[in-house]
Amino acid sequence: MDLQGNIMYDADEPFQRLVENLRNSSISSFSSKVAECLRKEHADLLGMLLPVQIKPSERARVKRQDEMHSALQKIFEIIETAGKEHGLEHNYYRKMVNLVSDFPRTECLFHSVSQPDFALTDVPAPVPRTDFVTRDVNVSDILWRQIPSFIEVEHGVVDSPIPHSADTVKDIVAQGADCTRTILFARPFQLYVFCLYICARDFWLGMFDRGGALMSRKYTITGTSDDNLELFVCIIRRMTCDMSHAELGQDPTISLAENNTYYQKSPYPSFKVEMGSGGTHAWYTENAPIRSSLSLLGPGTSTWIFRDMIARQIRPSNTLLLKVVWRSRHLTSESDIYNRFTGKELPGVAHFVTGGDSTLGEALWKYKTDKELIYAFRAAIKGHRHLSDLGILHRDITPGNVFLRRDVDLDDAGFLANLELATFLHDDETQNMKERIPSPISEDTITGFREDNNMINTNEAEPGPFMTPGTALFMALGILWSIDGRTVIAHSIHHDLESFILVIFYTVYRKARSTASKEIKDEFLSIFSPSSLKETITARIEWTQFGASHLGKSTDISPGLSYLLSACMMMLRAQNPMADPGNLEKYRKVLMDLGELGTDKDTGKRREVITAAERNEAALYPIDT
Repeated sequence: MDLQGNIMYDADEPFQRLVENLRNSSISSFSSKVAECLRKEHADLLGMLLPVQIKPSERARVKRQDEMHSALQKIFEIIETAGKEHGLEHNYYRKMVNLVSDFPRTECLFHSVSQPDFALTDVPAPVPRTDFVTRDVNVSDILWRQIPSFIEVEHGVVDSPIPHSADTVKDIVAQGADCTRTILFARPFQLYVFCLYICARDFWLGMFDRGGALMSRKYTITGTSDDNLELFVCIIRRMTCDMSHAELGQDPTISLAENNTYYQKSPYPSFKVEMGSGGTHAWYTENAPIRSSLSLLGPGTSTWIFRDMIARQIRPSNTLLLKVVWRSRHLTSESDIYNRFTGKELPGVAHFVTGGDSTLGEALWKYKTDKELIYAFRAAIKGHRHLSDLGILHRDITPGNVFLRRDVDLDDAGFLANLELATFLHDDETQNMKERIPSPISEDTITGFREDNNMINTNEAEPGPFMTPGTALFMALGILWSIDGRTVIAHSIHHDLESFILVIFYTVYRKARSTASKEIKDEFLSIFSPSSLKETITARIEWTQFGASHLGKSTDISPGLSYLLSACMMMLRAQNPMADPGNLEKYRKVLMDLGELGTDKDTGKRREVITAAERNEAALYPIDT
């Protein structure tokens, strides 16, 4: 991840948030008394934080690091135990756990590259509670979703998070960013994450969110009365015993459902989501998120199955999907986009309910027949055209945003959803663009899609010129090149249409994967599982050059769908930024042939899939817009 240019140093906000609304004089008195106790009775522990004067050998460095960890662990225990002596009860039960010996567990195939030195971990209350001090926990039993904040430790002051030049990001900060990425993946309702950096006697408080990082000024523990030990004690006490989930970064409109905890192993905890006024309208999530972002920077989209609850009466039949997006203040609110519809429901576009869009549907790869897929795909593209006619460009065409709908007319068999990354086209390119835009209802997005409970990991690209983050695997090649710095272009309609083509290939591959040959599975993974931007670009170029060779040989794909995929592959080749512009005419010819399918000019089994209905409109509207 590229943090360069996304870090602010000497920032006041981290400490302002951590001690926000702290009016409790007992906490201030507690911090002073415990700090004084540490100076007088535990000077040996504070002495372990002093920096080494000479550069140690590797063995000495590891030994010193272990000694610092041991000293800090004892200091944390002293701070927790002192609460009982000073009459301060736990409001919350958390423990600073040393993670050097093992990794916490995730609940999917993703494994974190980095781990912090200490993790602030949600733990059960001691039994009986009169014991006061939380029990020790086995690191291998800890789940990443139990961890809202963490500590990074280094033995030398030279290892501080502050760089010597503005164009440098220190390794300790990059490691903290990677740990934050894992926490945000495991706790998708988390808006930001605190990280306490301790480098010998100096410490900084960092705060990471989807926009980057803020780093406080330096504070020091010297063991003398004029140091910042009271502040350090206050931070540890607040984090472990006093701060609410919201104060530690959780979305304040979200709360754990009754009798649910972060540390419960099974079932996955349920969350209560409240939006609107009066507090009477709430939704409850079911199971783990079906999609959670693996990126730090960007929208960090997560999606959850949830149930609607009105006036405390659960309606089991109303099962929808909650979609949560971290929104930069520079992005247009989704409700603003929907208000451009002036009260109309557009065919092929999810319907507005509150905070976003809501239409019942299913994942595109759940199609039962090729005909159902083609009609759903066509309906969603028509929805995209309706949006562009209103001057709205979607900019995030992914498998998670295109859905099929059953038990409806074929013309309504699919729809496009999720406009959080949409933008308005230039005024001279739009119609009806003088509508007034009211204030946003909410920055959360409610969407109504049925999905399976298999978590989808997504890689969201970092922003490039003239664009906002989206899902890199489904971005047009020209946009990927723009992000990679090879060219500067504006996101346009034809880029969205290229993403539609990638979505239909992904859908067919995923549908075929359960019964497909090893060659098809490997082909699928080579295209849709690159782990970096450069790998994505390389895989895309190679794939469009050689085509979906193994998928095309599958006997499970009907002739009509196979012909559509061939037309789509020609479009991808024509859209390649380095392609010969003359290729576009060849692509147009294939689309014209596609329009003939199902007519008297067509022969064979293709008419079983594509009927004369497709003849009235090209499968894709003009690609050179």
